[in-house]
Amino acid sequence: MRRYLERAFPASAVRAVRRVETPAGVQAQHDWFDVGVRIGGARQPLHGLIGTLSLSRARFVVGALG
Repeated sequence: MRRYLERAFPASAVRAVRRVETPAGVQAQHDWFDVGVRIGGARQPLHGLIGTLSLSRARFVVGALG
């Protein structure tokens, strides 16, 4: 099957995914999350933001009770 697929659908001359580099401090990716946590015996909603810096790939998390 693998050989058939390689013959029927040859690899593209151009890669479909390319890495884009940006200068430090120019770009970051962010994702939100919501989760329930137990604090002092009571369930509380926790809202958070996860960020990834594009140049260093360093991650950070900021959370807030709501």
